[in-house]
Amino acid sequence: RTLSAEQEKILQKSMRDKCPNQLKLPFMLWTRIAAQQLIKHLWAIDMPIRTVGEYLKRWGFTPQKPLRRVSMTALIEPPMIAVMEPFINGQKAIIGPASN
Repeated sequence: RTLSAEQEKILQKSMRDKCPNQLKLPFMLWTRIAAQQLIKHLWAIDMPIRTVGEYLKRWGFTPQKPLRRVSMTALIEPPMIAVMEPFINGQKAIIGPASN
């Protein structure tokens, strides 16, 4: 095995307790690639994607379909929703006073 028992524990806890974006990874959900990048970030180990998949399977992390689609507003921080909502809904927004 590539990871020690302690490293496996740390990785499993990280994946159970946090989303990838909370760990500064560019993903919203855990995937094999997200787990691979976390391993690289934490321990500088270049693990093949297949090996990552074997670890995830061994730990009981199985592929699942999302329960629902995430709306665009759910991905935007609350203060930005008011600014972005007209764009999300396809409306024209007035940002400032019109200049003549």
